[in-house]
Amino acid sequence: MLIETFIRKQLALKAHRVTKVEETGEQMVVHIDRLGKRLLRCGVCRQRCRQVHSIRKERQWRDLSMRKTTLILCYRPRRVECPRCGVRVEDFPWAEPWARVTRALGNAVASLAREVSGQGTARHYGLNWKTVAGIVQRAVR
Repeated sequence: MLIETFIRKQLALKAHRVTKVEETGEQMVVHIDRLGKRLLRCGVCRQRCRQVHSIRKERQWRDLSMRKTTLILCYRPRRVECPRCGVRVEDFPWAEPWARVTRALGNAVASLAREVSGQGTARHYGLNWKTVAGIVQRAVR
C-alpha cells in the first residue's frame, strides 16, 4: 500500500488528495490539495458549497507520529461562498476549527493527559505544554 493511500484513508479525505510526501530526517511533510471540482463544506454550518471564493496561504497541522517520524500536514485552505453563512473558510475533515493539531493527535493527547501530567504528556508527544493545555481544554468542552 502506498503511503499516500494510507494517509488519505487515515484522515478520511473525500474532497482532498495527497499530492506529495517529503521525508526529511525526523519529519514527514504531507502536501494535501483539493480533489478536482469536489464540493467543499462550510467551516461553520458544514453545508456543501458550490463556489470557491479564494485560496488562503498554506497552513500546517501536526499529526500523530509514524514510528519516530513527525507527521506534518500542509494545505492551502479555500474560502467558500456558503449560501447560509456567506464567505467562510472550508471545513477540514482532519482538524477542529482553529486547531494546529489533527483530531487523531488531539484525542491521543487528551486520553494520555487523563493518566499523566500535562508536562509528561507534552514531553511524550514533543509538544509545548500550552498546546497540551489547549487540547485538554477543547476536549473537556
